[in-house]
Amino acid sequence: SRFVAACTATVATAAAIILLRFVGDRRRIDGSVRRAIKSAGTSSGPRGAHWQKDVVIVKLGGAAITCKNKFETVDEKSMQAAVDLLASHHKRGIKMVIVHGAGSFGHFHAKKYKISEGVAAHAESLLGASLCRRSVKLLNQKLLARLTSAGVPAMTVSPFPTTVGCTGAGVGAFVIEEEGSLAAVEKILAAGYVPLVHGDVILDSKLGHTILSGDTIIEAMCARLHPRRAVFITDVRGVFSRPPSDPKAKLIHAVRIERESGRMFFHPDLGEEIKTEAAEHDVTGGIQAKLASAARIVRAEGTTIFIGNVSSKTTSDAIGGTAIPEEGLSIKDKHSIDNELSVGGTWLLGK
Repeated sequence: SRFVAACTATVATAAAIILLRFVGDRRRIDGSVRRAIKSAGTSSGPRGAHWQKDVVIVKLGGAAITCKNKFETVDEKSMQAAVDLLASHHKRGIKMVIVHGAGSFGHFHAKKYKISEGVAAHAESLLGASLCRRSVKLLNQKLLARLTSAGVPAMTVSPFPTTVGCTGAGVGAFVIEEEGSLAAVEKILAAGYVPLVHGDVILDSKLGHTILSGDTIIEAMCARLHPRRAVFITDVRGVFSRPPSDPKAKLIHAVRIERESGRMFFHPDLGEEIKTEAAEHDVTGGIQAKLASAARIVRAEGTTIFIGNVSSKTTSDAIGGTAIPEEGLSIKDKHSIDNELSVGGTWLLGK
């Protein structure tokens, strides 16, 4: 009967949820969770279609479109440059999903009211969560207004309330309902629109509520759409060996990641551990967490990722798909890798 079929579909959907687990400091995902993410990308629904592989996922970092140390302040020049870049590629027929961070529009509230730690962490946490969402939605509306004015048919998809956390006992997990925000992104894409997704406050079965970062959303999205490439636009040229303000900082041109072991090979060879920093109010981990998230996507999906700023020609080429490095490019071949990758940012590639 239809009722039995509906019940069966509901059970199948529940079994196909995406679990994103962060161990310890939320910057590591264990193998079992990566398998759960992978299985979610192959459950019921139009997955793995050829057109989906041609979609590029673009992350606009909060620091790239806002003045990160000034409360609820847009970086007018950078945001408009990002909109112009995306609009130019849309007019060329590039299919894309845009995910944006909160920057100075969400992190201040999130930190003040300890949103990521749950309802019990602050006496006015519920009000704080509402203020945090209001702030993020304000930024989203500002970005949406510019995109539509530039001719981009963007449609906002908010993770709240169809994304529910199940955090507890030192292990964070996010359950993204199968017919929730991810399915909406897929339907909007298929209809010809440009999905515009943002980091958000989400409900949580253990904590009451928590924070879902844009980087985590992209991990789930890559598992669902299996894109060939994703581009992270930041406020700096790429990933550096040290904070960019440090005179000893070196731009990392490429990171080759062994998909089985997770080992990373850097070009140029640093001979030292990468040192990073994050804004005091950034509750999503800063560039180190973003690098770890990007590396997990490369390992799990084989997606090639580029990290750079909005003014880099290589960023534009990466969005357009004209600067994707060859799969077999050797990390040791300096001349070849410099010619292939340019120096306009940082590539993360499977090995």
